[in-house]
Amino acid sequence: MKISKKANIVLMLMCIVPLCAVSIVSYYHTKAIIIEEVNNKLNAVANLQKGRVEGYIARNIERMDIITSRPTMRVALDNYMKTGERSQQEIMIGFLSEVKAAIKDIREVSILNQDGRVVASTNASYNGRDLSGEEYFIRGKNGYSMDVFSLNSKDEVLSYLSCPLLHEGRILGVLVIELTNKSLEVRTKIYEGFGKTAETTIARRDKNGDALFIVPPRFDPKSALRTTVPKKSTEIIMTQALLKKEHTFYNAVDYRGKNIIATTRYIKETDWGLVVKIDSDEAFFHLSDIRKLYVWFTVFIMIIVMIVSYIVSRSITSPIVRLTDAARKIKEGDTSKIVNTITSDDEVGFLSRSFNEMATSLIASQKRLEAEVELLEREQQLHAVFDFSTIGIAITSVEKGWIDVNHRLCEMLGYSKEELTKMTWVKITHREDIESDLVLFNQVLKGDMDGYELEKRFVRKDGSILYTKLWVNCRRNEDRSVKYFVTLLEDISERKAMEKVLQESEEKYRLLFMYENDAIFLSDAETFEYIDANDAWSNLYGYSKEEMIGRNTMIVTAEPERTLQAVETARATGSARVNRRLHKKKDGTIFTVAISLSTFTYKGRKMLCIISRDITEQIRIEEELRELTVDLRKRVSEEVEKNREKDQLMYEQSRHIAMGELLVNIAHQWRQPLTVIGLLAQDIKEAYLQRELNDEYLNENIKAIMNELMGLSDTIDKFRNYYMNTSQKTQCRLSEEINNALSLIKGAFKLQGVIIYREFDEELTANLLTNEFSQVILNILTNIKDVFEDRGITNGTIKIKTYRDLDNGKIVITIMDNGGGVSKDIISKIFDPYFTTKHKSRGTGLGLYIARIIIEKGMKGSITVRNIGQWCEFRIEI
Repeated sequence: MKISKKANIVLMLMCIVPLCAVSIVSYYHTKAIIIEEVNNKLNAVANLQKGRVEGYIARNIERMDIITSRPTMRVALDNYMKTGERSQQEIMIGFLSEVKAAIKDIREVSILNQDGRVVASTNASYNGRDLSGEEYFIRGKNGYSMDVFSLNSKDEVLSYLSCPLLHEGRILGVLVIELTNKSLEVRTKIYEGFGKTAETTIARRDKNGDALFIVPPRFDPKSALRTTVPKKSTEIIMTQALLKKEHTFYNAVDYRGKNIIATTRYIKETDWGLVVKIDSDEAFFHLSDIRKLYVWFTVFIMIIVMIVSYIVSRSITSPIVRLTDAARKIKEGDTSKIVNTITSDDEVGFLSRSFNEMATSLIASQKRLEAEVELLEREQQLHAVFDFSTIGIAITSVEKGWIDVNHRLCEMLGYSKEELTKMTWVKITHREDIESDLVLFNQVLKGDMDGYELEKRFVRKDGSILYTKLWVNCRRNEDRSVKYFVTLLEDISERKAMEKVLQESEEKYRLLFMYENDAIFLSDAETFEYIDANDAWSNLYGYSKEEMIGRNTMIVTAEPERTLQAVETARATGSARVNRRLHKKKDGTIFTVAISLSTFTYKGRKMLCIISRDITEQIRIEEELRELTVDLRKRVSEEVEKNREKDQLMYEQSRHIAMGELLVNIAHQWRQPLTVIGLLAQDIKEAYLQRELNDEYLNENIKAIMNELMGLSDTIDKFRNYYMNTSQKTQCRLSEEINNALSLIKGAFKLQGVIIYREFDEELTANLLTNEFSQVILNILTNIKDVFEDRGITNGTIKIKTYRDLDNGKIVITIMDNGGGVSKDIISKIFDPYFTTKHKSRGTGLGLYIARIIIEKGMKGSITVRNIGQWCEFRIEI
């Protein structure tokens, strides 16, 4: 190969190889910067979105805790479940309506009982519905549930919150809150400026374990609760989020089948998956341009290098061929030394300088490129600070208009970015704050200062007032005129509200201190030096505030040692109370007071607050009341004894009346057995006269007569047991006692054709006064018999049932009849003494009164009556 070609190749390699290496390294360095920037943005947004969703979940739990913590609502629910009173339901509905009005994204609030039936709701049409099969009811019985969604008729996503309602350790039911999903959708919206294809998606597992979108994706707004991703499709990024993986994926696929870069997050509280992603084409759009730039730049330089190398090689090889020494050095390959040693101004020297200049130019180009990349990164960082700032940021003009605003400022003022850029900040400034702001603004325009800060009020779009702390600074032109303003706004509405509350609280306690009727004074907790007192104290003790300055407050106590003991207690525990202590006034008068002591720290000084009340007159009245109480107790005891004798007389009178009625019933029951016995006796006589009487015939008739006599004897025993007084309770089976009582009156019911149904818990026992309990049952049954007779009812039916109430553990006996019920105007009086609807010759009005006395006082239970349609029900609980 000719030396000119070799020189040409060597020169090209010496230039092209470093050039390509620098280009490749620069390209991949730029690519790494862009990838890192995209990754940082995605992770920042993903962390922000996860925090917002977790905040949304925490706020919903707090809402449910606030609602379920209201004791009035839980007590009303408990009472309603027991009594069914409409007033208790109205209390619950009123409270739920207040909650709905206070929280704007709540659609409806409902309370379900343990069976899943709606007992109270802000939507009247819900009341009474059976929702026991709904998922939110089933989950809500076991704890907090926030993972139930549905679509309404307008294709809007609704979410349901539910949790158990507890009262005294018992589950009363389930609270269900129906929300719109707009709040969650807004929280997961990608900020403007992040990208045209960027979005946040959230999904949960459906019953098959597949990923179900619960907020509408950006490119398919109607797919919420409709679009699912099979759990086997692990290449789709949402399935990775539900597998609890929190990574950045660079070669992932989304629900559209597009290649994306995505970051996943897992919401542990609700088992949701969250994905923040952007299409790969958009994320690396600038990288493609940079790659093309590097390729064209390298090709261009290579062409130049090839041309220069050819020219230089030609200029170098000609003198080397002619010069033997140069040829020997080229043969040895020491061409670099030749280039370095050539200092002449000929072509070789020019080539050496040109190569050095080219290298310098290439390094300078690389530095400029790196500087441009760094400037681009800083601009993107500034945009991120502007967009994601937690305070409002705005760029305003000298004409007071809004040039640019961030998302936070729009949220604070309630206007969109487009609305703000069409108006001036003066238009939405509170009219009382415009003048003070314009004075400072004009001073900046004049050049007196470059910025200012102040507290200022804005009028939001909805008319409400926004309190802000304002920082304003300007950017000036070279001639010192203002180019634009940079404004920072912090929302201080909450702080202002707290300051107002604090001011009102201080005023309230100042008025309370000054105008309280009790004497109040403050002193040093250690030295007892007087600090302040109210007018009531000065009036009580006779000292003016001026003469007490610098004096020891212990001068008002007549028992210093006992007072010091109370002070020590207050120092140790924070407060103390003394019912009686002797104090003295300025004139030396000793009187009795009740005092309360408490300690607190004010500006680093421990203070003692003492409230005293003159109880001298109270003690005198108490002594008089004590004497009156002794006399009153004696008189009450005498009256109680008289009433006891009266009640006993009424009780005996009721038993005698009941006994008379029982004798009538027994007479009815004896007629049939006596008739049978008479017939059997006549039959024996007839058989004897006809000579048909034998041992077998005689034994059968005697056996039948004895059976009838045993029935009569059993009736007498039951009557005798009923009439005997017993003062001791015995454990007995309820079904047997009720059956015994029925046996005493069944004759009368049989004559009336009354059918009696019994539904007894045969194992149910209770500790009872048996005769008194039988009297209660007989009194109720006798009243039912009289109702059937008075109203001419021929198809009378009585239902008697016993069972144990599982809610409160009490034994319940119900006796129902179809006699038409009790009139509404007298149902509240039927247990009153001497109240009766019968003729005086048939009733005294004591039967049901005595029944109530026996159940409530003797057995510590309750007896009630109510109408159920045409049926009347007596209910006994013991």
